[in-house]
Amino acid sequence: MKALVFGFAGFAASAAFAVESPSVATVAVTKVDSSLSNTVVAVSALDLSGGTMSVSNLVKTTNLTPGDTLYAFDNDKYECWTLSSSRTWEKHDVTFSVSDTGALTAAGGVSAAIYTMPVGKGIWLSRQDASKPFYIYGAYTNATKSIVAAGVAAALVGNPTQAKKSPASVEGCANGDDVAIPQAGTLKHYYYDSTGSDGKHWWSAGAYSATLPEIDAGTGFWYMPKNKQAVTINW
Repeated sequence: MKALVFGFAGFAASAAFAVESPSVATVAVTKVDSSLSNTVVAVSALDLSGGTMSVSNLVKTTNLTPGDTLYAFDNDKYECWTLSSSRTWEKHDVTFSVSDTGALTAAGGVSAAIYTMPVGKGIWLSRQDASKPFYIYGAYTNATKSIVAAGVAAALVGNPTQAKKSPASVEGCANGDDVAIPQAGTLKHYYYDSTGSDGKHWWSAGAYSATLPEIDAGTGFWYMPKNKQAVTINW
């Protein structure tokens, strides 16, 4: 199994677009133009069947390379899938969950076809060849929320809309909440601080801002709630 290394650099996504389909009312397609080997990808659509998005259907395998890997991190548990030579996402034999003390618990992997993720979540795509863009697609939805469930230490979330924007609001913040946004060569951290004046509660690099930065359509970031409280990000 490949080691899981939480290192990210900057990325950029192109404008998203939607096309009509005779079998599905509207198919949303987002081109993500990234020069990086690791990209946080937003779940921005429903599965083409109309249900919750299946990992096997989220990222088009066009422009990907056999051996590329998807990593999901949800409820403190890792799931991993590798693109096979036949261009299907194959589960890893062993995955791990992480306790509050950092202890790892091994378990069997879950098939990408049955592992589903709701709109607003994020997933990590690791590529060997980052010279070409990749695409995410699915049945269009107007959902505009990312949910961080109570009890988790960290969650990957993404901008599910079809436009580059900053979150309109974040509900449930606690002092010390950490938003880690991929930048060129590093992660830029924004910390929530209710003591900021004039509605400016997001602190980063010595300065306060009223909102988080704009996030490209189809991309995302880490949200780490200080008290493991539930958080809702409204886009």
